[in-house]
Amino acid sequence: MSKYLDYSIIKEDFLPSWRQLYDKAEPFATNLLNLLPLVAPLPYPFQTKLIASYALTPSALASILPILIFYGQRGTGKSSLGQLISYLHGIQIHTGADTFAAIRNDLNDRRWKTIAMEGNDPAYPTIFRTIEVNTMMVWDDIDAKMLIEQPNIFRMLKSGYNKETDTISLADGSGENKRFNCFSPKICSTTTPIWGDSRFAELERRILVIKFGKAQFEPIVKLDNWNWHGFNQLFIDYWNSLDRAKNWLASRKKLGEIFSNNTRTTIILDIAATGLSTGIWKSTDEVKDYFSEYWSWYEEEIAYGDSALCGLLKKYIFELEQNRYSVIDLFGLSQDEIDPVALKKQIDSWNKQGMLEVTPTNSLVSQTMNYLGWRLIPGKWIKMK
Repeated sequence: MSKYLDYSIIKEDFLPSWRQLYDKAEPFATNLLNLLPLVAPLPYPFQTKLIASYALTPSALASILPILIFYGQRGTGKSSLGQLISYLHGIQIHTGADTFAAIRNDLNDRRWKTIAMEGNDPAYPTIFRTIEVNTMMVWDDIDAKMLIEQPNIFRMLKSGYNKETDTISLADGSGENKRFNCFSPKICSTTTPIWGDSRFAELERRILVIKFGKAQFEPIVKLDNWNWHGFNQLFIDYWNSLDRAKNWLASRKKLGEIFSNNTRTTIILDIAATGLSTGIWKSTDEVKDYFSEYWSWYEEEIAYGDSALCGLLKKYIFELEQNRYSVIDLFGLSQDEIDPVALKKQIDSWNKQGMLEVTPTNSLVSQTMNYLGWRLIPGKWIKMK
């Protein structure tokens, strides 16, 4: 008999099981939809369906999956939801302190499995085959510093959203190039809008953002007070079904036929197929309406409307309009025109003073000005009529 106690068993027996939170009369997806807001209430509840669809997506079937960004200040529930999804997939959470090699090895170990199969040749009754299985990555607290210090992680984020482009080559210690397939769904939490940083501009079209805020009440389910052993088996069992896999593929085909072909549609197609096939959305019309609402919200709250840049530009434009004669005297422009060189110098000044969260890309400046009602033509910004 061991002289040591296995405290993990004692803890599992002592804590109530997640099964007490699970309603067997309801579908798997409905249970997840009900559980998410109990763990971390969101300021925009409609986003729960996007989180659930992303978390339930069978990555082995998927082709393109954007990075799901949990964005908000500390203490808003980002880590808690990431932890719940890590339980759903039976994985460890990565942090900004993890090395690229550790992350690469972990993903390789989980994404590919060697299985024994019955062979057709009597001389080889058993054959072994490597197959891709469903997986997920959850990253807690990423920031610009990590992406700069570990450029291979940035490469993985850029390339790993599309299965067609997910192979990156890396030199090992001997100088030999090693190939690494880095595709997987990735949930990353951050306190800063790294997608708006000019150094990481390529992330902008590869992400979906969930915005977190201070909850008005305490979470009902505190994860550490529950035993989550076996929770990941729900996900494994659900997708270990030929009928469900076929249903997912049929849903994706149907959505692909009715959605227009553009960047935004491309990155949400596999997630939408999951939501439709699992019953999160009941029809293709519901899917279209949902993502129309999401992108409108994104432009208002994330891309332009809620940024520090937007607030500073609003004030700058207001002051120019209040002092329109100075504008005419200095630049020879009317009150409905702004000098782009002067605007760029002003943005550079804000950035040097630390008034911006990130160094904005030219694209972000243009989109924010468009959002505020201004259009760039040769030599000047003009107010849209």
